[in-house]
Amino acid sequence: TDEDIKTGKEEAERVNIALHKPVTATTREGNYLKDYAVDGDPTTRWGSLPTGEAWLQVDLGKVCKVSGLEAFLEAAWVPYRIEYSTDGEHYETLRACQKDELTVALNDLNVEARYVRLIRDGENWFSIYELAVYGE
Repeated sequence: TDEDIKTGKEEAERVNIALHKPVTATTREGNYLKDYAVDGDPTTRWGSLPTGEAWLQVDLGKVCKVSGLEAFLEAAWVPYRIEYSTDGEHYETLRACQKDELTVALNDLNVEARYVRLIRDGENWFSIYELAVYGE
C-alpha cells in the first residue's frame, strides 16, 4: 500500500515454490506418501523405511532463484543434509543438520536450484511434515 511505502515497510510476500510440485523419494513407510511433504498441510507427512538409502526430493520444474527454505520434520534419528541442484546430478549442501533437528529455517539464501532434497546420513526413521522452498 501507499502507507507501507511511506513508512518503508516494503516486504515481499514469500511464495512457496515447492507447494504441490513433483516429488521423488527412495522409500515409503506405510501410507506416508511422498507428496505429503509438499502439500501445505502440517498434519500430513512422508516417512522413510528405517534401512537403506533415504531421501526426498522436490522438482521445482525449472531453475529458480531460491531465497529461503523451511523444513519441518516428525523424526530425524540420524543426521541429514539439505541439498540443491540445477541439473539433478550435481548437488551442493545448503545445511548439514544434526539428528533430532526437527525444524530448519534458512533465510537470506541466494542460490539457483531446480531440485531440493533432504537426504538422511545413516539408517533409522526419517519423516518430513513439510518442505517449503521460497523464491521465484
